[in-house]
Amino acid sequence: MKIAIVGTDPAGLYLACLLKRRAPASEVLIIDTGSPDRTGAPPHILTNTVKPTLALEDGEVSDAIMAAAQRTAGVRVVRDGETIRSPGHAYTLIGAVVLRDLLRRRAEALGCKIET
Repeated sequence: MKIAIVGTDPAGLYLACLLKRRAPASEVLIIDTGSPDRTGAPPHILTNTVKPTLALEDGEVSDAIMAAAQRTAGVRVVRDGETIRSPGHAYTLIGAVVLRDLLRRRAEALGCKIET
């Protein structure tokens, strides 16, 4: 089977990983549309007290994501020189670029092809 996925957002990259794992003989092509650099994108919140713990089907990528993620136990807001702290908010976050790069490496390791 030949599969093409347009875009290198986390959803498309993870879909490519899952498809390649389930059908290794399939050709999975990811088309990188050359979208703008996401360095300014906000981080992704993976877990907090109201979300379930992240559990992905691909354990290897799940472990890599959680190892790269940052954990915080509170929020600090700075505005106009004033700092407000609010402890007790547990979050696990990962930068958008870090997440994309982890998923991209995993997709390539599984044999997915990426074209620009």
